Amino acid sequence: MKKTRLIVLLIFTAAVICALSFSFSSVADNTSPVLYRNDTKYTITEYPVEVKDGTVYAPVSFFVGLNGIEYEFDRKNSSFYLRNKSTGRFFSFSFNVEGIVVDNTFTTIVFPLMNSTVYLPLETCADILSLKIEKIHDWGIDRIRLSDGSEKLTFKELIELYDPSEGPDDPSVINPVDPNNPNPDLYADRYLYITVESDGGNGCEEILDILRDWGKKATFFFTPEGIKNNPLTVIRAFAENHSIGLKCSPEELEEANRTLYEALGFCSRLLRLPDSYDLSEKEKKELNEKGYVLWGFTKESTAPEKNTWAVARDLYNSTFINDITVLKLTDEEYNGKVLTQILYFLSDDKYITARVIEPTTPEI
Repeated sequence: MKKTRLIVLLIFTAAVICALSFSFSSVADNTSPVLYRNDTKYTITEYPVEVKDGTVYAPVSFFVGLNGIEYEFDRKNSSFYLRNKSTGRFFSFSFNVEGIVVDNTFTTIVFPLMNSTVYLPLETCADILSLKIEKIHDWGIDRIRLSDGSEKLTFKELIELYDPSEGPDDPSVINPVDPNNPNPDLYADRYLYITVESDGGNGCEEILDILRDWGKKATFFFTPEGIKNNPLTVIRAFAENHSIGLKCSPEELEEANRTLYEALGFCSRLLRLPDSYDLSEKEKKELNEKGYVLWGFTKESTAPEKNTWAVARDLYNSTFINDITVLKLTDEEYNGKVLTQILYFLSDDKYITARVIEPTTPEI
């Protein structure tokens, strides 16, 4: 029976070449929609949604795990099989074939290959599997939700949860192009350094998850207690290519670096002093002679009683004012929401480059 489902169709040798050369629009293209699945937002940067000739394509993994959907993959034949257990409708296809079997009927459909995974035409496959598609266009963005009937939130509630706003009367993000001065060089070379002060607890793990999903890097200034009590979190931050610094007083440096060396096998020369620490010019010179680079910040996330969307908007708008912005976040829960919104703003911005702080980065 399984062999019947995973029918090896007539081989079209040009199919793989066609799939590999399939031209997608950029994920940063304004026409690329944001995907949601049941009550979550799809933000896996390795396999972003793609659009070709008006057709939305989603990676096969987007369909896996939905309630009532049976999924099989035959490695030997590179064949895929998806079926709605309730209705019995199914489709199967292979990397080696330019087509698809839908309910035992062959149909010619191109399945493009990107990032070593196969992409499916979203609406076509949702229809075959009897999954619900919802669409909303707001703030100039197309949003699509795929549901299997187990969702608890309405689509509007889901969007508000992940992309909160204060509505149309709230001041929007400023336009990076000044209509009175259309010279694009005016807004060139803007840099944003995202820094996180952390004790390595659960809030830090959440921020690491957010940065991973958006494919962005940050600079983490860990406290000595955080390194000692949560070494695995520090190791994860380092393993995911974030820059590692210390948040402590000069008196704590030796012990902090000793603890860091036990966890990572190296010492950090990036230092941020505790708030309100009064460093004399002599102490600063001594630290610089030892190779430490002192990093403050130019913008800080404000108190959580403010709307997180408004906080993120204000911080993001400030990046157009200065050539370099050093953003300070803590690992408190609300800062994760602020960071998510800032990364959303940055995802479609060609004027601002996000960077991490390195030991050789000059002090601001």
